[in-house]
Amino acid sequence: MFCSGQVSCHPCPRGQYSLSNATLCSPCPSGRFQAALQQSTCDACPVGWFANSSGSTRCFTCGSGTFAPTINHTDCQLCPGGTYNINPDGLTPLTSCSPCPGGSYAPNGSSSCTKCPAGRYNNLTFQSECLLCPYQVQVWIHYLPNTASPVYHKPLWLMDDTFPPCWYRVLVVCLLAA
Repeated sequence: MFCSGQVSCHPCPRGQYSLSNATLCSPCPSGRFQAALQQSTCDACPVGWFANSSGSTRCFTCGSGTFAPTINHTDCQLCPGGTYNINPDGLTPLTSCSPCPGGSYAPNGSSSCTKCPAGRYNNLTFQSECLLCPYQVQVWIHYLPNTASPVYHKPLWLMDDTFPPCWYRVLVVCLLAA
């Protein structure tokens, strides 16, 4: 409630507050809200919620790939690389992000983990990218003497238990007698 010249008093609207004997109402600061009329304080947005503008009448939940870990949040934070979360209905307060398991990755702000593609791996949790499999050898192309056509050496794929998703390329070279 604010009073103008002690003649008349008026209730502060939603999203605003006033201290006793104030001459004006003030908007609630970002990260806080007020849903009721005639209040002397604003309420903090709880963990998992945010209010990104002053004068808010309510707080909002964070979307997938973001979270609000403390009270009074003015915006949601992106899930760090190697983590994710999802808010399918948009109603769940998101307070943290979950780690991606080994064999997958997630960049900042992800709503899911992605499995490492062929030729890449990671065997740790919380990874934002997959590493290139070691010892990869590309397919070689060369010309044999007395031929005009290239000879393609196709790789054999072998599994290695050290890096389960990695397949090593091993060249099988067959030379023809000229």
